[in-house]
Amino acid sequence: EGSTTVLGGGVEQPVARGDGTRVEEGHAPEAPTLLLAPGVPSWPDDGAALRAPLFAWSEVPRALGYRVEVASSPDFAEVVTIEDVDAATWAPEVLLLPYQVPGLWWRVASFDRTGFLGVPSAPRTLSFPRGVGP
Repeated sequence: EGSTTVLGGGVEQPVARGDGTRVEEGHAPEAPTLLLAPGVPSWPDDGAALRAPLFAWSEVPRALGYRVEVASSPDFAEVVTIEDVDAATWAPEVLLLPYQVPGLWWRVASFDRTGFLGVPSAPRTLSFPRGVGP
């Protein structure tokens, strides 16, 4: 359950959930590799009003960095900002967000030294401070 098959160069490579592979055009897929786990979000709390742009999560062993995503839809189809950072915190000097949206969600994923982006964390909701937003 949760697996897929990648085809390249006439070769099928099964890839289990939580694994990744690379395929160069015209070549067989590489052997699957285990993706890094995400950091566990710790700040801001789920559902908290975003008063200051400060985000934090647990460090992931062997992570070269992290990708933070903020979206205006819970399925992340409407991503409003993405930033790659090298530490388990993100405090952008400026964070421009749309306020005419029903809410905001954020999540983080780890990436390793070979460039594989791991599975993202469960999203956390953010609200706008009272008096801001729709």
